Amino acid sequence: MTITLRPVTRDTWLACARLQVHPEQHDLVAPNVYSIAQSKFYPDAEMRGIYADETLGGFVMWGQSEEHPGDMWSWRLMVDARYQGRGHA
Repeated sequence: MTITLRPVTRDTWLACARLQVHPEQHDLVAPNVYSIAQSKFYPDAEMRGIYADETLGGFVMWGQSEEHPGDMWSWRLMVDARYQGRGHA
């Protein structure tokens, strides 16, 4: 199995938005649709879908710090509930 990070595009944003963590994890990470909307106001934000072979199973967003040039931040990382606990990470 190959894990890849692929850009979120016009063709994939809705599938990324539909990914969800387990219900007991909802307070731990913002919904992906919120992150996708947020990225439009932070030009340095980079979004990627996390794929296992050809299956979308997660979402990650990162970018450069506005306050500390050269520093990077990791803003979101989530794995869909259906794919958690399978030992991919």
